[in-house]
Amino acid sequence: FIIQRTITWTHSNNNGRIVIMVGVSYNSDLELVQKLMLEAATEHPRTLSDPPPMCVMEAFAESSVNFGLYFYIPQVNEGRLQTKSEVLFSIWNK
Repeated sequence: FIIQRTITWTHSNNNGRIVIMVGVSYNSDLELVQKLMLEAATEHPRTLSDPPPMCVMEAFAESSVNFGLYFYIPQVNEGRLQTKSEVLFSIWNK
């Protein structure tokens, strides 16, 4: 039984969010990390500009500083794994 209101976000909107978490060394240039991660998402042809990609520092972990990259793609029903993989490769190459 559903006792609360349920919202289906893709019912009227096929956009979907992709989340990528990356941990980097404490010796890293953190501003450069953020810049390059945003570039990787922004440069991908499926990334929507509205809302724009966002990269935030998420946590100071035991052996890394963790960042989260958040961006949206259209037609999420066509899949998001390939786009996520391509952005991850782009981050790696940068």
